[in-house]
Amino acid sequence: MERVLRSLQVLCSNSRNGCRAKMPYHEMEEHEKECPKAVCDRTGSNAMQPPAPLHHGFSTDCFTFVIPKQVSSSTSINISINNGEIKQNIHDNKISADPVVKMGPCGGGGGDAWKMDMRGVTRIFRVVVRHGEAVDAISALYERDGQAEESKLWGGTGGQRFEICLRQDEYLTSVKGHYGFFDKWFIIRSLTFVSNQRTFGPYGKQEGAPFKLPAAGGKIIGFHGRCSCGLLDSLGTYVKMG
Repeated sequence: MERVLRSLQVLCSNSRNGCRAKMPYHEMEEHEKECPKAVCDRTGSNAMQPPAPLHHGFSTDCFTFVIPKQVSSSTSINISINNGEIKQNIHDNKISADPVVKMGPCGGGGGDAWKMDMRGVTRIFRVVVRHGEAVDAISALYERDGQAEESKLWGGTGGQRFEICLRQDEYLTSVKGHYGFFDKWFIIRSLTFVSNQRTFGPYGKQEGAPFKLPAAGGKIIGFHGRCSCGLLDSLGTYVKMG
């Protein structure tokens, strides 16, 4: 499994400036802190040159696979990525939990990283989005071990506030949108949420490069990303397979 994960490598986002480094996705952030070809400042701001999208270097969308500790050493896991879709076959009667897949994030590389603690989370039943010409912020209300919990507001308090309330038998199957420049910031410009029953949005302005984070047959149960200066820099998802 370790060999499979290390085979999923990405280029440094400073490749356009001459960096030829290639690494596993989870090592990208540490590398870019010391990359000699970086042109942005080191304060966490993305106000200068736009970083490459964080899924840069893949021929399709970026997938980081989080394998539960309960999986035994005899487990057979087959993973294939093709045209932005993920197919996963797991053969082992000893698996006690469905795997969680971390997708993305897509967007800019500025700001501070954030993520939901996915331990015990089973579903999202409300998403709050603040937006105007771009996406200001996002938060989620979700169920953990049978109890409702609310996340922090990732981003700022500007823009209009909209709530996405999912029915009992409804779950998110995809998040898509656009990222690009807003003034001098390279951020998420729009978001659209797709469930197994409806489509919500778009929120923000559909300008820039399009992206899509599909659940690939699973259910979106969480989010992660980056935010700064009262705006949402990037967004990724956690997907429960099975």
